[in-house]
Amino acid sequence: MIVIHTENGEITQTVSDPVPPDHAQFLADEGNLFIEVETYPAIGELYEKYYVLDGELIERPVFSLPAAMTLMVGENHTFEHLPHPCEIELNGKTVVVTDGRLETAAKMAATYQLEFRHWPYINHSMKVVINDA
Repeated sequence: MIVIHTENGEITQTVSDPVPPDHAQFLADEGNLFIEVETYPAIGELYEKYYVLDGELIERPVFSLPAAMTLMVGENHTFEHLPHPCEIELNGKTVVVTDGRLETAAKMAATYQLEFRHWPYINHSMKVVINDA
């Protein structure tokens, strides 16, 4: 199989076996970045959970964050050890954290969905429920 990727390792396309004899040369002549692999995971998993680094398929790292958390109104929480920079989306607005920390304050009862993004990490969604004190 041939795995075509971007400069940052994101997999954009695959060519399944049997690969036509001159296809690798054609891709090279067209300026594509690619690797040839003998063994590989299922295609859907390949695109979602892997990237190319130094000519090898590597599993993408995951955020060390829970899928959900509950806070009480008036409670503060700090997310630490985030990769730099980390984009965090909340209700359609994106903030970029550049120091690995996001400090939050639970001001009113509500439910929020946070989306954490940093390539090559797998995007992480987190539900945050804030209850009345």
